[in-house]
Amino acid sequence: MRLLTLAMLSLVVPALLAQGSDSFDDFDKMLDQQFEQADSVINARYDAVDKAVDRAFQGLTRKIEVHWGENTRMPERERWVTYSKGMETRLSLDFKRSEMVIEQVLPADADIGEELNKLGNFAVDLMHSTAQELNASDSLVNEIQSELAAANVKTESGTLAATNSESKENVIGKVVHLEEVEKALAEMARLGEDVVFSTVSPAPEPQIEKPATVSKSVPSIAIEQIEKTAAVPRSDPGVAIEQIAKTAAVPRSDPGVAIEQIAKPAVESKSAPSVAIEQNGAVKILKVSFPFVSNAQKNIMQEYMDEVRQYSAEYDIPVSVILAIIETESSFNPRAVSPIPAFG
Repeated sequence: MRLLTLAMLSLVVPALLAQGSDSFDDFDKMLDQQFEQADSVINARYDAVDKAVDRAFQGLTRKIEVHWGENTRMPERERWVTYSKGMETRLSLDFKRSEMVIEQVLPADADIGEELNKLGNFAVDLMHSTAQELNASDSLVNEIQSELAAANVKTESGTLAATNSESKENVIGKVVHLEEVEKALAEMARLGEDVVFSTVSPAPEPQIEKPATVSKSVPSIAIEQIEKTAAVPRSDPGVAIEQIAKTAAVPRSDPGVAIEQIAKPAVESKSAPSVAIEQNGAVKILKVSFPFVSNAQKNIMQEYMDEVRQYSAEYDIPVSVILAIIETESSFNPRAVSPIPAFG
């Protein structure tokens, strides 16, 4: 709209100047009014979307709490979570801890074989979904779409698919061995009560110290923060922070080298999945965890490296710095959700 107005201005100004200052002042006031109206429309649209997203977060949280109580988990910067339609089953990809976790709320008279089968079917359906189908099954995206429709607010694409994740591939297939996970889940369901549990008591999640907040105006600070985390145990196969930190010296003229530095190890993790039943408050949870493959970050970033190189050249920022910022902001989670909330 602004471009159209400026084009009109270039045609009309000469005539107005010939007529005198009064005509020009009147036209200037008209332009100011049009700009104010356009800004008002944009601000009203943003406010409507912001309120719809907030209602979606609150509404989904209440639905989840009915089944999970204090164990409710929502998507965030470093962890993507989605739930089954009934909210009793969930799958999460934890990009900080480098693991996929599938959980099922257990009823009092639970048959472990049946519950493992439900849990497995839910996970397998998600694993074999296309990127579009995965987005369509995203609990938060669906809730936001419902709120936007109720408020009669339309996004440019008609959906939040582009906003939430522009990936053309299912991210689950990039971080775990789909075939191995599917076989393991089938075997667990077959064993039922005879499955070997790693634990039957709740264990608090380890407190992982997060890097200090990085100022977006000084991206190079991110490298220093990531280098400080180089002591992350090697048992966490998905974390390749050391490799990213080493790319700080990559020449600006050869940005493509950086992607080869991400998750350099060629040997992928063969760690066995863990199975547990945890009693958290009033809720008993069946939990199956699978470690990410050791080159998960590289698998994810391959799809975005063209954009990274583009912005590297455009803003004269080393590829290594851009990758360091992505790691600090989201641990390479392509479905990240910030508190704002911003997506992707």
